[in-house]
Amino acid sequence: MSDSIIICPNCGAANEHSGNCAFCGSPLPLKKGAKKNVNLANIPEVEGEYKVKIDERVLIQEYDKFTGQTTTRWRCIDKIAYTHGIPLTEGNYPICFSIEHIHGKGKDFFTVFAKSPISTKSPICILHIDNRNYNLSSIPKTEIEELIRTLCEAKSLAIKIGADEIENAQVIIWLAQVFYHTFRDSTKYGDAADKLFYYYKDKIDKRNRDLIKKNRDLIEKKHKEKATRRKAIIVSILFSFLLVIGLMIFFYVVLDWIFL
Repeated sequence: MSDSIIICPNCGAANEHSGNCAFCGSPLPLKKGAKKNVNLANIPEVEGEYKVKIDERVLIQEYDKFTGQTTTRWRCIDKIAYTHGIPLTEGNYPICFSIEHIHGKGKDFFTVFAKSPISTKSPICILHIDNRNYNLSSIPKTEIEELIRTLCEAKSLAIKIGADEIENAQVIIWLAQVFYHTFRDSTKYGDAADKLFYYYKDKIDKRNRDLIKKNRDLIEKKHKEKATRRKAIIVSILFSFLLVIGLMIFFYVVLDWIFL
């Protein structure tokens, strides 16, 4: 029998193509010498929910049972930061940059956007990638995946969002590489998740150390102020005591002089 013929293990029918049996629909074994497709974009369906293996340190998946779609987005490592994107500006309400992957109901695509948590209108976002500008609002959805690949290979990245300019946005390159590694090619950018995670971990650890130092300095300052007040009280008491003693001596001398 030819090596190109695959016998169905369920019904025994001869099939010329791999995949599922043309007669009973059962999965067929791979042809001799064939390699298994390991593309992570082939996401299996389990109880209606699409899942793919992700690095849960930097990504999170959310399934919407009403739309039947799974959204994979940046996991907010820094709990103070905005949860749906990487903060690019300072302050309590930073402008964030986000990459998301949508899968389900025949859809498999990326979205890229900048967002302000205090405004429903997306700010104008210009990406300056290796001496070339990309206006995020004017890029067609069909070209977003090409933008992701461009970000992955970028040597440098600067971003202008509204009036804010970020000269070195390396974290966005790492984020793009994490998504591309997860959903398109698992042989590339395998270290991107580590770089992204430890960048924020080090940043958070530094902030925590600064907070500890600030609290320690504040406690020391309070202790010094308390010690200073204590000394002032002691000096005041001693001064009052000496003043009373001095007045008593003065009056004693004056009275002694009067009645001589």
